[in-house]
Amino acid sequence: MELFDEDKRIINNTKQYQCIVFTSGEGVRYFFDALYKEGKDTRALGNSKVAAIGCATARELQKYGIVPDIIPVDYKAESAVKALEEELKAGDSVLLIQPKVARDVIPRSLRHHDIDVDILRLYETTQDTSQQEALVNALTAGTVDYITFTSSSTVTNTIQLLGDDALKLLGNTKIACIGPITAATAMSAGLKPAVISDVYTTDGLVNAIVKDI
Repeated sequence: MELFDEDKRIINNTKQYQCIVFTSGEGVRYFFDALYKEGKDTRALGNSKVAAIGCATARELQKYGIVPDIIPVDYKAESAVKALEEELKAGDSVLLIQPKVARDVIPRSLRHHDIDVDILRLYETTQDTSQQEALVNALTAGTVDYITFTSSSTVTNTIQLLGDDALKLLGNTKIACIGPITAATAMSAGLKPAVISDVYTTDGLVNAIVKDI
């Protein structure tokens, strides 16, 4: 992982932030890799509150000996903003760990409340095309009962992977979405979700599918 000068500046000045926000387990791992590369350890977070978006992110932080101070009620960025606003005040500084492509809801909303936000983008998600043929064959054969989408990006990437026949192929199975934001992305792409989980976790999505069967 290559660190740019701005990345190094942020990593070497983590104590200036009142809160450090992790949006995924991947972000946790890449952050600590970068921290160690700069000769730092978990003491660099000692003065900051730590927020984890989602239980999986919180569990990843605990592997590094960090118990999050803030865990929003669900995975939605809007819920994260609400939880952060309850803990922060105007003039505070926040470090947000995000992938290179991410929604801007959290930084935009916090800045609207005069909270300073720096964003550290250490990783990006890429599309795995190795199973493209297998997916097309399974959908064509009608052997897939449900296809699950756990984020808006999974909807977008799947449609790109399937190409021009995406809507036709996905019409052979039920669409299950982890929450309303993912469902909205699916609907805007022309899909009709059959299942939308009320609990925005993998377990919540599984339970919603089980209830639909």
